[in-house]
Amino acid sequence: SEDVQRLSSTANAPAVAKALADTKAKPAAKKTATKAKKKDPDAIWAIQVGAFKQKSLAQDWTKDLKKRFKSNLADAVADISRNSNGWYRTRFTEMTKAQAQKACKAIEAKRLDCMVVKS
Repeated sequence: SEDVQRLSSTANAPAVAKALADTKAKPAAKKTATKAKKKDPDAIWAIQVGAFKQKSLAQDWTKDLKKRFKSNLADAVADISRNSNGWYRTRFTEMTKAQAQKACKAIEAKRLDCMVVKS
């Protein structure tokens, strides 16, 4: 249910350190025609990975998970939304059910909270 709230045990996780930007000049990339990636019609699933009172904690946690579980979350879209109670819900969306289940299994294997939801 959309009203389900789950407070992650990692609500006090430290902020993710930001990488320094590479300041070297890079040669201009060749322009190539790229096709827009078609959205999978079965990608109606999401995983919820936490709920935070502070938006900055939700953002940091989302970045940290995207980095730590990049193979499972590579094509997922990070989504942080605020509910009517003021909690920032952190989700990764646009996943198939199989992708969501696989990602949650990997996240839960590290003893972190994860819940598969229909988006």
